Amino acid sequence: MPSPNNTDLASLAWRPGGVITRLERGRGRSKPVAVSLDGVVVCQLARTVVEQAGLEVGQCLSHEDLRLLIEQDSQYRARDKALRLLAVRDRACREMEQKLAAAGFSAAIVAGTVGWLVERGLLDDVRFASQFAAEKRRLGWSTRRIRNELLRKGVEREAIDQVLAGGVDTPDTFGGGATGVTELEVAVALARRRFGREFGSDAAAATRKVVGFLARRGFDWDDIQKAMRLLAEDARQDETPLDPDSLSN
Repeated sequence: MPSPNNTDLASLAWRPGGVITRLERGRGRSKPVAVSLDGVVVCQLARTVVEQAGLEVGQCLSHEDLRLLIEQDSQYRARDKALRLLAVRDRACREMEQKLAAAGFSAAIVAGTVGWLVERGLLDDVRFASQFAAEKRRLGWSTRRIRNELLRKGVEREAIDQVLAGGVDTPDTFGGGATGVTELEVAVALARRRFGREFGSDAAAATRKVVGFLARRGFDWDDIQKAMRLLAEDARQDETPLDPDSLSN
């Protein structure tokens, strides 16, 4: 995979350094600057890196100077890439690592960039997990499914446990402010809201729909069965015939 700064670092191993003979600036500040030593383009650097280093035509650069400039450029580009990703949405630390690695940055640059973001509070797995859990709860996801998805995204178990401890907070499901409710209560509320009326017309069909609906959202079979028994009781109270014993078959 090519380097993100379009420079083959291995090709610079033989170069002892040289004199800057040209700094070709692209149009716009986002375009890199092509740096030529002794008439040969050796690398492209972000304009900010060139300006901060005070590079000028006629300046001598050693091999070490060149290596440090390219390292600074990679660092700058990685941070810029990360900030652009965060401008779209929050990310887990592991997700950011994967994105930067896929963009071609070295392991050292990736680790340094993620550390830089964490130090400034721009990456926070607990915050990310909390926001992710709140969003998915509004969609009716179970705690188990939320946990599994956060693990898949690379969030540490400790952060997940911190967010999910003490029950499930589902304000949109219960009309605002409800905290500490159980998975069973969530399952029942979702099923009632989505399929409550269908039990009066076709209980068997409604049962099949609810089972699939809750299963897709990650609720375990025990909670699904309990939820269906509670809905069956609702149906009996409404004088809608439904045999709850058939649900366990």
